[in-house]
Amino acid sequence: MRAGSREGGGHGVAGNAVCDSGLMIEPSRMKSTHVDPGARIVRTEPGVLGAELDRETQAFGLATPVGTVSTTGIAGLTLGGGQSWLGSKHGFAVGSR
Repeated sequence: MRAGSREGGGHGVAGNAVCDSGLMIEPSRMKSTHVDPGARIVRTEPGVLGAELDRETQAFGLATPVGTVSTTGIAGLTLGGGQSWLGSKHGFAVGSR
């Protein structure tokens, strides 16, 4: 099985994000997102794509440090560090809170 961008670890740029004979969880049906605009907190499941997260947060005037490619899943993105357009100001997605 080839790791894709939705799987946690499948977005590792070095190509070694998944070990041989390791367990891979396919989260594409885990798509819930909840935005608390007052607290400026987003809780989302790992199958959500960057574009989907952007759409939910932008409805409240919020932005997230998700990747530069909107079709990447947030699970793989954050486990791989999460470089984004907002990274120079706010850091990688994995280090944001």
